[in-house]
Amino acid sequence: MMKSITFGFIINGKSSYLRQAWNILDFTIIIFSIMSVGPLSDNLKTIKIFRVLRTLRIISRNVELKVAVRALFHALPNIGNITIIMLLFFLIFGVIAVSYFKGKFFVCDSPNPELADEILSKWDCLSAGGNWLNSFYNFDNVLIALLSLFVISTAAGWSDLMMMCATANDIDYLADKSQQDPNPIWIFFFILFTIVGSFFFLNLFVGVVISTFHSEHDKLGGNNLLTEKQKEYIDLRLLVLRSSPIRKLK
Repeated sequence: MMKSITFGFIINGKSSYLRQAWNILDFTIIIFSIMSVGPLSDNLKTIKIFRVLRTLRIISRNVELKVAVRALFHALPNIGNITIIMLLFFLIFGVIAVSYFKGKFFVCDSPNPELADEILSKWDCLSAGGNWLNSFYNFDNVLIALLSLFVISTAAGWSDLMMMCATANDIDYLADKSQQDPNPIWIFFFILFTIVGSFFFLNLFVGVVISTFHSEHDKLGGNNLLTEKQKEYIDLRLLVLRSSPIRKLK
């Protein structure tokens, strides 16, 4: 109410209360907060969930947090470009994986664990009364392959998928458990994908956000209008101002 009286609610020009993005967020939080303590909240329990938005009011009172949020939104176009490039790389690896591992990730859910060593194929599994089930992460089509590769890029259990591919057998056959030396080609394939899909692209995402944050910080202080020589001069002056004289003992 004090802000509305001071700046005007909405028709007092650009400085009006509801013409500022952070004030709109603040006003929305206030409305949901009032609704959550009223009788309407007993019927609509979901209104109380919006009380978590109160923490966002901290951002509107902190300049550095405002810069961080603004940088995140301004980095979205560049993040979108990186996402498209990442999907192209994922698609290349996914097509290769589908070509070699389609239908080879099935496992047998046998009710009799004693016969597990004797089951080598789909027909052995069905004859033993088991169920021939597909693994949750597989490479039967490109979409599922992209999902599996995304899980690998998070570095969560990627070694298990790698070993399943390295020991994969023919279609309708279980993985060769007696194989002592897995296929090294697929081990290098997944190591290469982990380097490209996890380390490289993750650093790209982080680098874009940090670069945008620094540029927004420079815009806030007006440093974006300075030349490189002027920035060096300011840094030198700041270094001189921060330095203190050394006391020389006699």
